[in-house]
Amino acid sequence: MKHLELCQVNFSYPSGFSLDGINLEINKGEILGVLGPNGSGKSTLVQLLSRLYSPTTGSIRLNGIDLSEYTTREFSRQVAVIPADNYFTFPFSVSEVVQMGRYPYLGRLQRLRGRDLEWTLRARKLTNISALWDRSISALSSGERQRVLIARALAQNPSVLIFDEPSSHLDINHQIEIFRMLKNFSEKYGTTILVVLHDLTLADAFCEEVAILKSGKLVKSGPPKKVITTKILRSVFQADVQLHRGPDGAASLNFQLDILD
Repeated sequence: MKHLELCQVNFSYPSGFSLDGINLEINKGEILGVLGPNGSGKSTLVQLLSRLYSPTTGSIRLNGIDLSEYTTREFSRQVAVIPADNYFTFPFSVSEVVQMGRYPYLGRLQRLRGRDLEWTLRARKLTNISALWDRSISALSSGERQRVLIARALAQNPSVLIFDEPSSHLDINHQIEIFRMLKNFSEKYGTTILVVLHDLTLADAFCEEVAILKSGKLVKSGPPKKVITTKILRSVFQADVQLHRGPDGAASLNFQLDILD
């Protein structure tokens, strides 16, 4: 049984944009990268998986159960979402933000206990944020704040982690650090990760599977070497791109400024 399945998922906005017949299957412990140009439906897909929206038709299943059948508490334990934009109006400390990841496991007015503290400290170690622990979240750099948000999600110990554009506004060193962190957690705890991103080389290097969207439709999904190809990239992004693979199979991209007709 697949861990996460999208079966003929359709969704339409009043404005007219729609996702059309999306079929995806993700195995437990895999990292799936979702790619596509702006306006292709990537963020809409994240919102459906987050239960902010419900499919017009079709179904999304986690462990064979439709997402709509999960209680709010159980869904919050199973799925962690890190949105692209995450702002805090209150100056919480880093420790307070990370501890929020344990809220789905707590009763009303209940304080963190043994297992909650264990996962909080584990997330702090995995994301290397001990030096930030007592600082205010509002005083951190983009890269530091991103690590704290990942720590909050990891403290939740979800079976599925959904990450919308984790590398936006970050330099290449922070991008690689974050993806190594995700890869390590996925391998160690069997967490299934769906990540929306624009960087094709990061997707090629760190994702077991990738899916490319265009205009609300799934163009192709599968292993990066079969999906991230010159032909598909030219068709989807309408740009004069050349993809080359080195002896180790790693992808490198060359772009021309001329947009294809």
